[in-house]
Amino acid sequence: MVLVIGQSTQSDTRVERPPSGLGRLWFFLFLSLVGSWVIWLSPSGSQGTFSFNVFGWHIAIPFLLIKLLFGNCAPGAIALVFALLEGKQQLQQILSSLLRWRAPFRYYLFSCALPLSVFYASLALTRLYFPWPRLVLSPTRFLLELAFTLPFGPLWEELAWRAYTLRKLQVHYSQLTSALILGLYWGAWHIPLWELTLGLSRTTGVQVWGAGMITILSLSIIFTSLFNRTGHSLPVVILLHGVYASASHNMFVNVRTGQIECLGLSALLFTCIAVGFGAGMRRQLA
Repeated sequence: MVLVIGQSTQSDTRVERPPSGLGRLWFFLFLSLVGSWVIWLSPSGSQGTFSFNVFGWHIAIPFLLIKLLFGNCAPGAIALVFALLEGKQQLQQILSSLLRWRAPFRYYLFSCALPLSVFYASLALTRLYFPWPRLVLSPTRFLLELAFTLPFGPLWEELAWRAYTLRKLQVHYSQLTSALILGLYWGAWHIPLWELTLGLSRTTGVQVWGAGMITILSLSIIFTSLFNRTGHSLPVVILLHGVYASASHNMFVNVRTGQIECLGLSALLFTCIAVGFGAGMRRQLA
């Protein structure tokens, strides 16, 4: 990223103008928020299942899960429409990020290791204060959930958040500022999803939202750094997103006591990691 610093010709007077050309991006973010929220919060499709047979296997998918997946995919679909309307070059930029899979292997390894390490550490620390029977986490279940998750939430979200939104933000702002702006929006976008999937109560809602927002902000910094370090490789951040989603579900579904504490510890660990990445971003500007 190239920084262009302009100096006013008037003595000791600097006028900071707001970045231009962001109106379309704010409109996109507004439509993405409304689109996902309308799908998630609609009263229809919360009961029943969609059943079908494949090679003798009977598969039943709850309508609620289908509704959640459509809400997850909406921002990516809207991003593709916006890019297409902006011109062939914009669409090619998004698709080139999606096809840029030849990143160094260490980044793929990091994408897998980071969420698993954070959640295992959080579980281990939580057990010191809230003992429960030894957990037996199934690698098979984790891999199946990862394979099912990747083509939906992570793929379509990353098309919207990193390939489209982050690129446009970084034209006007620094990496760190762009990551924080996107992180705040990304956290707000998740609120109905947390309400539907976590079964929040009045006593736990604020704590979970707080931990969730801190985690999302931290992840936004980590995702931004990884996206830029890999030359805008979307497969790397899609993998990180998918492993995070599958690992968090597999870990916390096994926690019977101390769930809030486990969430808080994982948020703290992600924050510490994000601080390191954020410091690296600031050094690049120095």
